[in-house]
Amino acid sequence: MDNHTKKHILNKVCQSSEFTNSQKLRELLSYLVNASLCGDTPKEMTIAFDFFGKTKDFDPVTDSYVRSNIYKLRKKLKDYYAGEGRTDHVRMTIPKGQYHVEFTKSKNSFLKRPKSIIAIVLVFLLFTVLNVYLIYQHNESKDSASASRAATHPFWSDFLQSDLHTFLVIGDIILYGDYDRQRDKLNIILDRDINSFADFEALKKEHPQKDLRALNFSHIHMSTVPNLISFMPIFSTQPEKIKHEWSTKLTWDDLTNNNIIYIGNVRSLHILRMFFQPNNHMGSFIVRQVDDLIQIDSNSDTVEVYKTFITEDYSESYALISKYPGPQGNSILFFLGTEYPARVLIFDKYSQPEFLKQIDRHFQRKHGIEPRFFEILFKITGYERYGFDYEIIHSKPFSPKDQTLNFKSQK
Repeated sequence: MDNHTKKHILNKVCQSSEFTNSQKLRELLSYLVNASLCGDTPKEMTIAFDFFGKTKDFDPVTDSYVRSNIYKLRKKLKDYYAGEGRTDHVRMTIPKGQYHVEFTKSKNSFLKRPKSIIAIVLVFLLFTVLNVYLIYQHNESKDSASASRAATHPFWSDFLQSDLHTFLVIGDIILYGDYDRQRDKLNIILDRDINSFADFEALKKEHPQKDLRALNFSHIHMSTVPNLISFMPIFSTQPEKIKHEWSTKLTWDDLTNNNIIYIGNVRSLHILRMFFQPNNHMGSFIVRQVDDLIQIDSNSDTVEVYKTFITEDYSESYALISKYPGPQGNSILFFLGTEYPARVLIFDKYSQPEFLKQIDRHFQRKHGIEPRFFEILFKITGYERYGFDYEIIHSKPFSPKDQTLNFKSQK
C-alpha cells in the first residue's frame, strides 16, 4: 500500500463524525501516521517532547499523560470502525504497548451476526450465484459472438482499450438494524431516506433512545443479476480489466484513478453524488434520493419530472444512460433506471451491436454527430415487471471538454 492511499485513509477517518470534535486526537493520529510513513517508530518520550511539548523533567514512570492519550486514540478508532467505518477495507490500528500506526485489511465481522440472518443471506447468495451460472452457461454460446461485436463499438472500447482498470459499480442500498429489547429481536430496516452511512449516523443522533445498529451487508435490486448477465460477455475477453465494487464502498481514489461503470438506481449513487454540483445536477437532470428523474431545459427553463407508473396491466419506467469525461482523463458511465423493466430491457440492449448502431444513427440524424460522451433518456412501456417497448424521449451530446459533471477537489 502506497503512502498516498494511507494519507487518503487518514483524511477519511479524521473527517468522520467520530473525530470531528476531537482536534487533539486527530492531530495525534496524523502525527503517528506521518511518522509511520517516514519509517519512524516514535518512543513515548519522543511523543511527549515533540507532540505534547513536555519539558525535560517529564517522567513517563510517574506521568501517564502520553499513554492515556494513546489509549483514548485507540478507543476512538475502535468506535469509528464499529460505526461509520465499519465497511472500510483497510483499518488503522495502534498495537498495545506501541506507538506506531499499522494499516491492515479489515476482517469480516459478518460471522458475528445472528445465525438466522447468516443462513438466510447465504442461501440467497447460493441461489443467486447458481442462477447466474446456469443462465450464463445457457446463453454463453449465443451471446458471445454478438458481445464480441458490441465490444468493438466506441461505447465499450473506451473501457476495453483503456490503460485504466474499469470499476463495475453495483448500486446498493443501506440496511440497518433496530434492536427490540423486549422481544430480543433485530429488525432489518430499509429506509428510503437513509442512503449513506452519514445518513445513518445522523439518524442515530436523532433517536438516541433506539438501539440502532450498523450491518455489514446491504440491499441490491433484483435487476442486478440480469444486468450482470448482460454485461459479462462484453468483458469476457478481458476479465482482468474489470473490478467489482459496491457503491457504498467506493472511494474518491477509485473514482479518479479508474474508469467507472455504474448500474443501479438513483437512490444508490452514494459517493457519486459528490460530482453533482450545484443542486445535484447531472447533465440536464437533477438527481435526488428518490427514483424519479427531473429534467431541466436550460434554454426555456422548463422542468419535466419522469416518474414510474405501474398498474395491474400497464407500466411506464425510464432509463437514463449517461457517459461523461472523468476528472483524470477517465470515463464515467451511468446506467440509471427508475424501475425493473427499464433496468433490464435497456441495459441489455447496450450489449447488442445492432442496438448500438441504432443509437449512432439517432445521434447522427438528430445532432449530426456520433458523440463519445452523451446522455440519452428512454421511456419503457410494458406489463408489470416486463418491458416490451421503448422510445427515445431525450438525447444530448457532450464535448470531451464540457464540464458536464462539476467535480469537487479532494484534498
